Amino acid sequence: MRSADVATMSAGAARVVRTDAARFEGLPGWPYKVSYFTSTLFGLEVRIAYYDLVPNCSGASERETVLLTHGEPSWSYLNRNLVPPLLDQGYRVVLFDQVGFGQSDKPVSESDYSYYRHVMWNEDLLINHLNLKDITAVFQDWGGLLGLRVVARNPTRFARFVVANTFLPTGDNAQLKVNDGFYNWKNFVHKTGLRKEGTVGRYCRLWGEALPGQATPSCQRQKSPPTMRPSRPRNTRLEHGSSPSLCQRQTTTKQAARRMQGARKIKQRGPCSRNGESPSCARLPQTTLS
Repeated sequence: MRSADVATMSAGAARVVRTDAARFEGLPGWPYKVSYFTSTLFGLEVRIAYYDLVPNCSGASERETVLLTHGEPSWSYLNRNLVPPLLDQGYRVVLFDQVGFGQSDKPVSESDYSYYRHVMWNEDLLINHLNLKDITAVFQDWGGLLGLRVVARNPTRFARFVVANTFLPTGDNAQLKVNDGFYNWKNFVHKTGLRKEGTVGRYCRLWGEALPGQATPSCQRQKSPPTMRPSRPRNTRLEHGSSPSLCQRQTTTKQAARRMQGARKIKQRGPCSRNGESPSCARLPQTTLS
């Protein structure tokens, strides 16, 4: 997100920023009008965007409410293909943008993005403001990590829920603990500078899909800032959940030939002794196959 895309919502030191509404205009498959609710929890005014869609058909008020959630790094637009068939069947459909995403406000302090605060913001909108009942909820990604906790706190409000690509870690057994992949991703974000302003947008532009009829570029010649490249020793494996650099150097035919030649030399000279004292072992080239 560029600085031109946000507007500061408080005088003096900014506590909350908001994405320019023009960024959400004219999106294909998204004709729905946004509504807003301002939560005042934690001494912070945060405007939460939501969509309360009711079809114009007989008996619509008697049909149950379907809640569609989203995770990171998306917003309600993720569920655009699910909305029309549900409305056609006469269901009331509710969607909302998690705080920090889409058209909802984005607190600037990292300490505001706690698990507890996100759960309470969800509950403040869905239960306290919209007063939803008999909910059929579809929980996806972080929408489930947060939403399932809301269900646990308000079980009588939910009729059923669908769990998609999410879970609720309780920590009391191996299957319900947060896995290493999550922490590896967290370390990757901090070590590569991904959390700095402007870097997420640059990643999205480099990794985005090519325009229709054009091939996706395999390796851009643009030099990325050093902070955007994961630092790791040469010839070491990436940890699970981490990511390679944006534009890895492609191996040329000559490089591949030299590596194969080095491998043949090693095979011809035979194995080294275990203690490494063999004269032939000392003469072996330092060649690494990849």
